[in-house]
Amino acid sequence: MLIAQSVMAETALNEFLSLHNQERDALEVPELEWSDELQASAQQLVNNAVFLDVLERSDSGYGQNSWSGEHNSLTFEEIFALWSTGKAYFLADKPVPQNCSADWEQCESYSQIVWSETTHIGCAAATSAEKDYIVCHYSPAGNIQDQTAY
Repeated sequence: MLIAQSVMAETALNEFLSLHNQERDALEVPELEWSDELQASAQQLVNNAVFLDVLERSDSGYGQNSWSGEHNSLTFEEIFALWSTGKAYFLADKPVPQNCSADWEQCESYSQIVWSETTHIGCAAATSAEKDYIVCHYSPAGNIQDQTAY
C-alpha cells in the first residue's frame, strides 16, 4: 500500500514544506514552493524502493533528501529533525564541502534544506509490509561544489 495515496498522508507530506520554510524563514532564505512534478519524481523513487526493498539515490538531477526505516518508527517531524541534525556542524560562510565541521555527510541534508537557490520541493512516501520510505526532491538542486548555501 502506498501511504501517499491517502488524504492524511498527502497532508502530512505537505508538512515537509512547512517544516522546510520554518527553517528557511529563520535564516531569511526565500521560502520553497510545492511542486507536483518533483513529488511525482520522488513518488517513482519510493515506489521502486517498495518493489526492490532498497532506497536508491535518484539520477534525476534534482537535489534529494531521503529516509527509510522500520514501518511506523518515526513521524514526518522526526524524519525532518534527522535531516536537520547537520545544523550543529554547518558553517554557513564556507563553500561545499568545507561548510561542515564534521564529515560532509553530517551536513548534506541540512545544506539542501537551506540552499537559497532552491525554489521548489516535492516529497513522497511509500510503505512496504516492514519499511517506510520518504523522499523529497529539490529544484534547483543544492550542494553545489565550491558554493555557499546562502
